[in-house]
Amino acid sequence: MYTNCPICGSILTPSDTWPQSGTHVFTKVFECGTEVDCAISEGPEEVGSTCDGSIKRFDMKEFLQLRKQRVPAIKTLDYLHIIIPVYYTQTFKTKPDKTFLVNLNWYRNAHYFIKNEVKQAYNELIITYLKANNIQPIPGKYELAFEYYYKSVVSDLDNVCAMANKHCNDAFQAYGLVENDNVKYCIKSTYYVKEQDKKNPRIEVYVRAIPEEDK
Repeated sequence: MYTNCPICGSILTPSDTWPQSGTHVFTKVFECGTEVDCAISEGPEEVGSTCDGSIKRFDMKEFLQLRKQRVPAIKTLDYLHIIIPVYYTQTFKTKPDKTFLVNLNWYRNAHYFIKNEVKQAYNELIITYLKANNIQPIPGKYELAFEYYYKSVVSDLDNVCAMANKHCNDAFQAYGLVENDNVKYCIKSTYYVKEQDKKNPRIEVYVRAIPEEDK
């Protein structure tokens, strides 16, 4: 069992060195903030959270293997995966609700009020996900990939993904995930048609921090 943080070597907090009487699974808390879930028997151990905040779960066997290979166990960000809808429903008090595809054709003709409403809805959706998963900022350049699961075969890939790109980058900046979405930082955006999904049309977004050696 670990007496030092497997990430940075910090010592255990005194109250968490041993499990309480009668427990079979307990958590070690280190002074740096790392938490390791342990079992009294020879069960699996996992990092519950880390001192740098970059992961929430990490299998200890995999961690030890990485240490043997002298590969850093914790990376700031590899791929971030977010799923966002492509349709939005505008609600009204005195007439039926209206559902529309969020694309450039809609954006070109929409009133600024509904444009802002849609933007706020995407912001809330994306930022809630980032906060819930404790996603840490990307230190520098990044790239994006968008996989489009379309409902109708007549929809346009660029029209839909361009709006998803805008809404994602707006939310990333509002959250602080990226420093900026200009060409200094966002160096690549790629759109793909994945497949038809009439029941759950969507875009699956992949965000990757560009490693220092690739810059």
